[in-house]
Amino acid sequence: MTINEPTLARKDTGGRTSWLINAISANASGTEELKAAPGAGKNLYVTYVSIDFDDDIQVTLKDATAALLGPVSECAAWDFSDNPIKLTANQALNVTAGAGNIHVLVRGFTQ
Repeated sequence: MTINEPTLARKDTGGRTSWLINAISANASGTEELKAAPGAGKNLYVTYVSIDFDDDIQVTLKDATAALLGPVSECAAWDFSDNPIKLTANQALNVTAGAGNIHVLVRGFTQ
């Protein structure tokens, strides 16, 4: 899986650090890390997700302990800006998929 994390030209306040993950795989299979664990006492928050794939597969976003979104079996996008998904403290954001082509775009912040 190819993962790009561009530098965001936005300064956050209140201890937040925004991030954007653009992940593409020509043959996703199993679990891949999208965003590393932020460290002790910090959480990742997901504010936007777009999942696109061209094969008959299911895609799930999860941390180490639970599924956060999915399994998704058709392309879709979700905006959680008003109520972000909070991952378990110090857990990475992962994607699990069957074998196939996928594109996952995730926006969020660390706090």
